[in-house]
Amino acid sequence: MKSLLLATLITLPAFAGPSVNATNKMGLKLALEAAQKEKGNYMVSPLSLMQALNLAANGTDHGTRAEVETLLGADLAILNADSAQLVKKISLSPEEKKTLEAQNNWVHPAVVGIHNSIWNTNGATDNARFTFSPEFKNIAATHFNAESKTLDFKKAESVKAINGWADKKTNGLVKEIINADTLKDLLWIVMNATYIESNWSESMRLVTRSVPVFTLENGEKTTPAMIEGKQYIAHKEFEGGSVVASLPFSSAPGKAQLEMVIYLPALGTKLDSARAKFFSHNFWLNSVQGILAERREEARIVLPKFSFDTSVEMKKDDEITKNLGLNFLFSNFADFTRMATADSYTSAVGLIKQNTRIELDEKGVKAAAVTIIGGVRTTSMPVEPRLSLTVDRPFLFAIVEKQSQAILFAGSVLKP
Repeated sequence: MKSLLLATLITLPAFAGPSVNATNKMGLKLALEAAQKEKGNYMVSPLSLMQALNLAANGTDHGTRAEVETLLGADLAILNADSAQLVKKISLSPEEKKTLEAQNNWVHPAVVGIHNSIWNTNGATDNARFTFSPEFKNIAATHFNAESKTLDFKKAESVKAINGWADKKTNGLVKEIINADTLKDLLWIVMNATYIESNWSESMRLVTRSVPVFTLENGEKTTPAMIEGKQYIAHKEFEGGSVVASLPFSSAPGKAQLEMVIYLPALGTKLDSARAKFFSHNFWLNSVQGILAERREEARIVLPKFSFDTSVEMKKDDEITKNLGLNFLFSNFADFTRMATADSYTSAVGLIKQNTRIELDEKGVKAAAVTIIGGVRTTSMPVEPRLSLTVDRPFLFAIVEKQSQAILFAGSVLKP
């Protein structure tokens, strides 16, 4: 069996539903777009992005709501319920892990933490107060288990509090998500933190003799720290020599079944071409999901040990924002009226940002992401139309069925 070297990593949610479908479609697009900006290692979290986006979308109304439902492929009420079911199914806290391990010495389940929060500014410094509506807070708490916090976004301690929340929920992997210069311009924040930690299903060890050579895309040879071991994998080799393999992490019955999906391009394949294939939703639907269900075979696995951080940021009119189909949320005409009380400023998305970190070694994996969506005050003023019509004298009228142009009613008004 040939050795498999790491190409990339994605965690596939262990649940089928509209929330997962939206997560994968949006997340694979994000992964491909991030590849255009990052010159080295990178990782994104489709699940973290979708959690934050789904939660924030509940603040939209009218045309904006219809557009976001079209983008996500389902009604928000359905997505809310489905997302809550997914999180409940795969989440496991460190405390729950310890309890399961105490009951069975052979079971080492994966820790999966998915946390949400919403934050608004009280306007104490600049009178730019923003208040979440009771409806939005109720949805955030009921379907996303989201904490709600009110701070003065102009103060330094608010930055510390928000970053402290991210740090705590990711067990120290993501220590910072926002700075004072960015926070001071925001009215509200929707935030998700996603964290996983798991051992390999079968033990791995550091390679200490005859370390394999790792060949970079430019042909340069390197010898990074490598790990090896026997794993029971599912795999498929495609025409041309590319390979997809799925390596299991340790799990417990009824809990999250985490897998590491590796795509090893055929020799000579350009990375841009490989990314376009692997980060294709059709490829995942037609190939990867089928491979995950295939019979397992014992294989010797060798792959690099690694750790790195990635940050992806989206603002209005950025190429990545437009290519993901999210630019309409940044528009001054975006309707977030369901998010706020009537006395709050009107707002639109001003920033979407995701910070991630992964650490993979012979013990297993730790990975975390924090996604933040920040709302800013809209600056557009109502524009007076050039045409004006005042009906201030007797008039004629007709009521017409538009498609057929059939006149249903016709008459005149002489004295209203």
